[in-house]
Amino acid sequence: MASGSRDKTAHAWNVATGEVVAVLKEPTDRVIGVSFSADSRYLAAGVANHDGSIRVWDCETWQQVGYR
Repeated sequence: MASGSRDKTAHAWNVATGEVVAVLKEPTDRVIGVSFSADSRYLAAGVANHDGSIRVWDCETWQQVGYR
């Protein structure tokens, strides 16, 4: 599961244990939407800034792999 926050982060959670798996920092604004890819390999987070940017992270390494 994933959630977005006003503190410019997205959190990935292990639903079975309730533990935070990763905290993903968004440098520009609060995270207003999150979504996993259909194969669960990637997590995308949309932010509330004027350009509507989206960040994408690899769910295995939690490294950012995309930006639009």
